[in-house]
Amino acid sequence: MFFFEKKNQKTFIHGVRRRRLRDSAPKVFCFFFSKKKFFLSSFTLIRFLKTAIWCLLALPLARSARLGAVSQTDVYVWQRHWSPALALAVGADAGLFQNWHVLAAEISPDNLAFRTQANWAYLSAGGHVVVPVIRIDGRIDATRSLALIAVIRREVAALPEGMRGRLEIDHDSATARLADYAGFLRLLRQTLPVEKLSVTALPTWLHAASFSAVADAADLLILQVHAIDDPRLGVFDKIRAATWVTLMARRTTRPFLVSLPAYGARVVVGSGGRVVAVSGEMPALDGPGGREVAASPQDVADFIDGVQRDPPEALRGFVWFRLPTGDDRRAWSDATLRAVVRREVLHPRVKIVTRPGRLPGLTLLFVTNDGDIDANLPQSVQLPAGCERADGVGAYRRDGAVLLRDASGGIGPHSATIAGWMRCTKDDETHAP
Repeated sequence: MFFFEKKNQKTFIHGVRRRRLRDSAPKVFCFFFSKKKFFLSSFTLIRFLKTAIWCLLALPLARSARLGAVSQTDVYVWQRHWSPALALAVGADAGLFQNWHVLAAEISPDNLAFRTQANWAYLSAGGHVVVPVIRIDGRIDATRSLALIAVIRREVAALPEGMRGRLEIDHDSATARLADYAGFLRLLRQTLPVEKLSVTALPTWLHAASFSAVADAADLLILQVHAIDDPRLGVFDKIRAATWVTLMARRTTRPFLVSLPAYGARVVVGSGGRVVAVSGEMPALDGPGGREVAASPQDVADFIDGVQRDPPEALRGFVWFRLPTGDDRRAWSDATLRAVVRREVLHPRVKIVTRPGRLPGLTLLFVTNDGDIDANLPQSVQLPAGCERADGVGAYRRDGAVLLRDASGGIGPHSATIAGWMRCTKDDETHAP
């Protein structure tokens, strides 16, 4: 920082090169200020120029150090069953992630614990740094806290000895109940011998006064910026996510990660457009009446670029939900996740193709992706002139001379999905704008 001080009609220039803030990332402040005209001696001018040059050279270094502070890349292993495909995925991506947040148990509203089949021995043998996660359903209040903590202590004691030092609590508390949740977390810290407690946080909490108490009870917060509360927005909206990260940085100085989506889901929508059911990795809702939504790899990559350009002080990195496997057809492909994590340029190759149907005169419309990564479905498909009889299928519906995508959705690498059908009086060409 440069500032000017008037003493006996002389102007003195003081330079402060740098200081270290809480996260040890060097910050450089270059501030020039003078209320009146002043004259510099040659000695003072030389010193001034030297310090200014140092400032200009140090700014890129300071920025690089700050970017390094948000380089942490973690992943969630949320599968309840340990399949061969999951073991293969864990082994293949061992060098891609720093910490593995593994679902250990789910606790029902009546305090029944359901343990997953996580292969702790396999994770330990592979040298993975594991953060066990306990998911808590139902409301948490003073009457439930003691019994719930007893269940959590039992589940932590069942973990391998080397994995009891860290714990993550995942609970979707109602915003109005945050004060009770904060009290529960404080009591948990007093009775549970863990070195580091992580807590997931919802964007709706950020406007609540009690959020500060929740943040103070945790060592690390994980802001979840993906959800399916509006099918029109899909799983992830990069503008809303950026707003939430900014608000998070204003509300707390606690270190935090941002949880990012690498998946899609099937959504059942009721009257008024309200979401009534969501199916992720489980095929329970794969019947009529649902629609597919998915996080766009390009949108998530754009969001990361935006955050990295001016990262908040407390942001440490990102954690991906969830680890893709060969038998999880709604997760991104492994190649897509790797490309986004490594900040590679995404090159999907999407086009519209027509194929003859089984009935005479019937033509089927398909969206194909010949690229190596997942791609967004086109927003619309133009119908050729003369095709009066046509309709959309799956994610598409007809709107005049086009098929409009009715929900966000994606298409995997080297795959195809049907978009609609048509009967035409003459041959023409369809295209995606």
